[in-house]
Amino acid sequence: MEKTFVLFHDDLDGIMSMYAAWLKFGSENVEYIKVQYGKPFPISDDQLNKDVRIYILDFSYQKQFMIELNDKVKKLLVIDHH
Repeated sequence: MEKTFVLFHDDLDGIMSMYAAWLKFGSENVEYIKVQYGKPFPISDDQLNKDVRIYILDFSYQKQFMIELNDKVKKLLVIDHH
């Protein structure tokens, strides 16, 4: 079963980005996760597979981590205005 994770920065820009995602995806099979810079990635390795889509809104992780994450999941999309 496909699963979608929406990770969003814990500020006004991130919360509004999450709201836009919620308007598109709703809540079925979607988990919305508030994140902050410098904190560990909130999704465990055993949850990552080719049925997972991850949307990262209003922030990003280090380039090498993102490359490795992209290889593990079906879709990875980062939207950040910084």
